[in-house]
Amino acid sequence: MKKNFKSKTKVPKCYECGEVGHIKPNCPKLQKKDKNKKFKKKEKAYISWENEDESDSDDDEVANLCLMASEEKVRVGAKDTNWYVDSGCSKHMTGDESKFTAIEPTNGGNVIYGDNNTGKVIGVGKVGKNSSTSIDNVILVKGLKHNLISVSQLCDKGNLVTFDSKCCLIKRQDTNEIVLIGHRVDNVYMINLDEVSSNDVKCLVK
Repeated sequence: MKKNFKSKTKVPKCYECGEVGHIKPNCPKLQKKDKNKKFKKKEKAYISWENEDESDSDDDEVANLCLMASEEKVRVGAKDTNWYVDSGCSKHMTGDESKFTAIEPTNGGNVIYGDNNTGKVIGVGKVGKNSSTSIDNVILVKGLKHNLISVSQLCDKGNLVTFDSKCCLIKRQDTNEIVLIGHRVDNVYMINLDEVSSNDVKCLVK
């Protein structure tokens, strides 16, 4: 007489959600939680500039402050002389009006932080000591504690921005002239416009 043997295959059970058919590393609910955590963490690292004259929210400008938020050394007041080169920042911005050599008041626009606090855009103008090291179209944001240089805005003005492990170079694309040098401090690249001189450029070229 032949005996029929039934296969006793153990069905896996997830210790995360309690459901059968999968294990914890493959749990859809756990993966969804991890995805939400990453999204929330990323969301807090952003600032958006909302123009009051524009009704389309897709036109909001975004400035990434993730590096600023993670480094204790850059948590300083608006009187800081350093400018931080940010590849995620879409506008040059500062909270220190004394940095401007020319400025025009503006009533439109707000900076919206990741925690939903806002800073009002109160002006736009030029910062820097001279024409060779000046930066145009910088927005003045009330209460902003960081001075940010936008990589994308520099590139839009015909500049080439390159990074290595020690510094970043800002050069004119048409002449290859180095106009600004940023030095790496921990995980951020900083430019001190008050210390920029022709000697810095000559030294670096060598």
